[in-house]
Amino acid sequence: KDMLDKAKKYPFEKLICQDLEQSLNVKDRYFDVVMLIGAMEFIRNPYRLFRQVNRKIKDQGIFLVTVPKRLPKHTKLIIKNYTKNEIEKIFLKAGFNIIELKSFLGYYKQVEKKKEIVGYSAYLLKKKMFWKNLTDIGKSSKI
Repeated sequence: KDMLDKAKKYPFEKLICQDLEQSLNVKDRYFDVVMLIGAMEFIRNPYRLFRQVNRKIKDQGIFLVTVPKRLPKHTKLIIKNYTKNEIEKIFLKAGFNIIELKSFLGYYKQVEKKKEIVGYSAYLLKKKMFWKNLTDIGKSSKI
């Protein structure tokens, strides 16, 4: 709630505060862009969420998402994390093309006299256009 109040100071057209594990409370093809920053650590079913995002963005929609990279097995941090291969398979299955990928250091936390470092991947994704491909195929075919 506090973050929503802070965001209201900026010229956003619409702000939504809800549980991302539930159905998103907006009509389909509503958003031009969806940003999911610092949330993937807590999402139990990323495929379900990404499919919802795919339905909620417009046909040329963009999805920006940060994802924590796989942590070492000995870590004490309890957050969801992914290998590059794992998360990219989910993006593709959910109907997104990967446009760009950047890596960055997210944060580190002191845990039992040891630094736990969390690296992140930032993805720029674009909604796949299945119907457009079919239309293009039809135009190039001679009957």
